[in-house]
Amino acid sequence: MRQIQITNNAAPKLRGNGALKYRLWADGSERLYVQVEKNAAAGTFSPLLYPVARYEHLCKSRRSIGKPVGFDFAIGAERSSDNNNDGAFVKAVLCHLLDGGACT
Repeated sequence: MRQIQITNNAAPKLRGNGALKYRLWADGSERLYVQVEKNAAAGTFSPLLYPVARYEHLCKSRRSIGKPVGFDFAIGAERSSDNNNDGAFVKAVLCHLLDGGACT
C-alpha cells in the first residue's frame, strides 16, 4: 500500500458538528482505499483502510454502510470493523471525496 498525498482531506460529518480528516491509499493494483485519520469532534474510529469501490455506490443511497470491511495493517488482511462509528464516518468521507460532500 502507498499513501496518496491530498490537500483537501477534511470531510464534514453526516450528522452533528465537526469534520473527519482522512487519508487516501492505493494498493499494488491501483485500487483506492480511504482511512479515517482524525475526528475533530466526539467519536472513535478504527484504523482500517476501506476500499472505495466496495462502498462508493452508497453515497447517494439512504442505506447505511453498517459495519464496513476494511484492510487491517496489523494482521495483513481484511476484517469487519468493530466500531459503531465506522460506517457513517466512511460514508461521510466517500461522499466528500466522490461527490463534493453531497450525501444522503
